Amino acid sequence: RCVSLCRPASMSDTEFIDPKKVAEESCREPCTKPFTIYQECAKRIEGKEGQHCTGFAMDYWKCVDACATPKYFHLLK
Repeated sequence: RCVSLCRPASMSDTEFIDPKKVAEESCREPCTKPFTIYQECAKRIEGKEGQHCTGFAMDYWKCVDACATPKYFHLLK
């Protein structure tokens, strides 16, 4: 069943939204701390060649995935 995640109540029966994207959007707020840390890193290394913040970005997406997966995984068959 995909009513609340796939289609907001205001949409018609023919319009669908990817439930994964909806779940990820709802998990951005609980994951603000890792995102802030990533942004601070990006600001710190701006213009510096050879440096990156990949680890911090991965921490953020790991948080989003951990939060979002239970919200849509039960829809898979």
